[in-house]
Amino acid sequence: LLSKRTHCLPAAIALAGIGHEGVAVLMQALTNQDWGVRHSAAFALEEAGSDLDKVVPALIEVAKIGGSNELDCLLRGAAGSSLIRLHKEPELVVPVFSEFLTSPDAKTRAWGASLLAGFGPDSKSAIPLLLKARTDEDSNVRESVERALKDIEAKQP
Repeated sequence: LLSKRTHCLPAAIALAGIGHEGVAVLMQALTNQDWGVRHSAAFALEEAGSDLDKVVPALIEVAKIGGSNELDCLLRGAAGSSLIRLHKEPELVVPVFSEFLTSPDAKTRAWGASLLAGFGPDSKSAIPLLLKARTDEDSNVRESVERALKDIEAKQP
């Protein structure tokens, strides 16, 4: 069912709920040639309850893929969203999200700030980069940075 366009996402979500065996299939699906399969796997891995030591690095790699076409952006978005929902291994995730702040692409910089906001207080190591990004030439980036700083500081214990 994972390879059938109309059943891809529900199948991926079901696989995530199965546990180790299902997660293993989804991990393989992250490299499938079919974009829909990769996207469904990245999206569904937010429900992974096992193998997070493998899931988080794999989602990080998907979040870092290059390309500026809409499908690449959607795939990166699914991986980033899953990483936020999982909220595991911030020592691995936050530095990667922070790297997005230095991208030459304004949309990527704004997205990086939004991802850091999603990790809340665990993103406090990124505050110096966020403060620097307050003066970004792009107004969307500046707005995302301000929201991120507010969210990170508001959620501090």
